[in-house]
Amino acid sequence: MSETSLLRSGLKRDRSTLLMGSLGIALGIGSLTCFLVLGLGLRTFVIDGLVGELPVGTLDVKPSGSSVLMGLLGNEKSRGMGPVIEAAKIQGLVQTDGVAEVVPRLRVDVPMMAWGLQKELNLPKPVAVDVFATGLPEQWVAEDVQPGHVFADPGKGQVIPVLISRRLVTMANSALAATVKVNLTPKLLAGLQFRLMIGKSYMTGGIRGPGKGRAVTCKIVGVSDKAITLGVSVPEGVAERWNREFQKEPRPVAGAWVRLSETRAMSRVVEAIESYGLQVDEGPRLVGIVINGVLAGLVLVASLLLLLAAMIIAQTFYSRVAMRRREYGLYRALGAPRRLIYRLVLSEALIAGGVAGFLGVIVGFGAAYAIEMSTLAALPELPFELTAIALYHPGLILLGIGLALCFAFLGALGPAARAAAVDPAEALELS
Repeated sequence: MSETSLLRSGLKRDRSTLLMGSLGIALGIGSLTCFLVLGLGLRTFVIDGLVGELPVGTLDVKPSGSSVLMGLLGNEKSRGMGPVIEAAKIQGLVQTDGVAEVVPRLRVDVPMMAWGLQKELNLPKPVAVDVFATGLPEQWVAEDVQPGHVFADPGKGQVIPVLISRRLVTMANSALAATVKVNLTPKLLAGLQFRLMIGKSYMTGGIRGPGKGRAVTCKIVGVSDKAITLGVSVPEGVAERWNREFQKEPRPVAGAWVRLSETRAMSRVVEAIESYGLQVDEGPRLVGIVINGVLAGLVLVASLLLLLAAMIIAQTFYSRVAMRRREYGLYRALGAPRRLIYRLVLSEALIAGGVAGFLGVIVGFGAAYAIEMSTLAALPELPFELTAIALYHPGLILLGIGLALCFAFLGALGPAARAAAVDPAEALELS
């Protein structure tokens, strides 16, 4: 009888025992797959898609104190729309050990409102809303500018290039989904123009203090995670010119990005930032840490389940070896080498593990889908579009089956060695 025939016969005879022994592996792989699908989905669709992330080793530094909105609603003696970072503190950060670059983010301290885009986006009425504005260095956002467009100060009287926030686009897609059958993308938005009234807003009316309100034409040239969410970002030269026009501080620094020379200098740089009375915006990083921490905990639980499954496999095959001891001895007496018996036991374990792994992946995908659908259905109406929280990466199928094979193999090593060590003489005595 060939080795394949022996393997097929053993699997057919003990299929119920192997099935029960493999349930632990299926449960562990199913749990692990479900956790990874949801974890990858949360990271992709929530953190990267909605929160946005700065490049690794970059900190978003802001002044402590009141918000821009409170500055907008302040009295006429208000010098600007909220606190700023003084030039001395920026210079101190530049000289801090471990800092490679400090990129200031200017604020336009002038009320403004935007309107337009009715025809371009096929809207029932024009967009009309108060906005804020920040000034960004051209080189810092060069990669976010769409091909064929330029983000630079064009000079007074010219069309102003602006960047809009990726989060704002996401929120707009969600809000317009029911009325506008179009998905706003950076490529689609690039080149669209709208009007911006500088010096007036729907909330406050006219400008408080010197200067007269005037309208300018703006053109969207890209979408960026670095742009202000509730407004537009313009070249820093434009921001400085507008502030001067309305006799405000030309370069009010509302925040800054601090790029580290090496990531291990993070704690030292954060201490220096806090010593200046500034704060690090850790919102996106904290969200990522929480999600990664929960995912790590769930993966640990699934790993423990797999270890337990390997122990169950080992116990199952030890029992099978004990019951089939006479059979293995007869194989040896008939001339079967030890390695044949060894391969038979391991092959049975690998087949059982592979089937259990495949079933576990299917169960994991199904459980993740059920959780995703129930979660999305239970969520309240959000200001942004969230259509998925799970990522069904095909690589997880290979990972699940591969881990199942590994743990089944490890669990069967001991029983296979014991089966191969059966003495033919003992088997003949038992017969």
